[in-house]
Amino acid sequence: MSDFMYDNAVKEYLVLRDAVDAIEEEAKRAKAELRASMARIEAQITEHAQADGLVTVPTTYGVAYWSTHYTCKCASRDELFDYVRQHEAWDLLEARPSKSAVLSLVEATGEPPPGVNFSAYRALIIRDQRGK
Repeated sequence: MSDFMYDNAVKEYLVLRDAVDAIEEEAKRAKAELRASMARIEAQITEHAQADGLVTVPTTYGVAYWSTHYTCKCASRDELFDYVRQHEAWDLLEARPSKSAVLSLVEATGEPPPGVNFSAYRALIIRDQRGK
């Protein structure tokens, strides 16, 4: 066995990971403050633009305008699939392979299904045993 000091390496790794976590927490707090300030300015611009009847707000620094964004989430898979089958509305679905199902197939057969690219990588995981 080598004379590599695993205890020291894991200890140092955990100290560094804690430092990264602290930096990320501070960044998250700072980001939230900045986003709140941005939201206040957006509200002011919207309020004044609506009062002034503006659809776009050209300035020397850039243009402010409104755009509608859409989100879509499946609330009931069974209802959605029933609707799609009943109305032949296959365009409502997007195809994406299930990672766990493909992994099971690869483990069983050694190959992913046709049309699926599958890869794996090993990562070193270090669990903290310091009782945090």
